[in-house]
Amino acid sequence: GDGQTGDPEDMIVKTDGVQLTVPAKGGEAAFTVRGNYPMTISTEEEWLTVSPAQVAGDGAYHEVTVTAALNETTSEREGIVLVTMPMGSTEQVVVRQEGNGDLEEKMILSDAALSLDPSGKEPSVLKVKANYEVTLACDAEWVTVSPLTVPGDNEEHEISISAPKNET
Repeated sequence: GDGQTGDPEDMIVKTDGVQLTVPAKGGEAAFTVRGNYPMTISTEEEWLTVSPAQVAGDGAYHEVTVTAALNETTSEREGIVLVTMPMGSTEQVVVRQEGNGDLEEKMILSDAALSLDPSGKEPSVLKVKANYEVTLACDAEWVTVSPLTVPGDNEEHEISISAPKNET
C-alpha cells in the first residue's frame, strides 16, 4: 500500500552489520531506510548528527548519513539513532565509536640509561618517539642535552647528550 489508506506502518532499516562504527577521530557512517510513511531520523547524542532528518515514505530506499564528532575521551562510546514513523513505529540504529588512544600520552625511549663518553668527545644518542610534545631536562649542570623539545608526531627523534671530559 501507499501508507495513506490506513495500512500498517512498514519500515526496513539496513545497516552493514549489527551497528554502525565510526573512528575515534570522528567521521561518517551510513545506513539505508525504506518505509511506506514519512520517517523522522533523530538522535539525542550531542556527538552525533544525522542527515537527512526526514525521509519520504515512498517505498524507495534512502541513505541516511550519521556523522560523529571527535571522541575526546579514551573510552569507547555508543549512541542511538532513531527512525520513527508517524504512528509511533520506531527502529534503533546503534552507533559505536572507539576510544581515542591518541589522548593517552605515549613515549618510547631507546634506552633507560646511558653511559656518557668519559673523554667528552662523543655524545650519546637517545632516541625518543612520542605522540605529544616532549620537553627534556637534566638536573646535572655539566650535561648538555640537545634538542630540548621533541614534537609529538610519532616519529623517532635523536637527542644528543654529552658532557665535558671527566677529570676525576
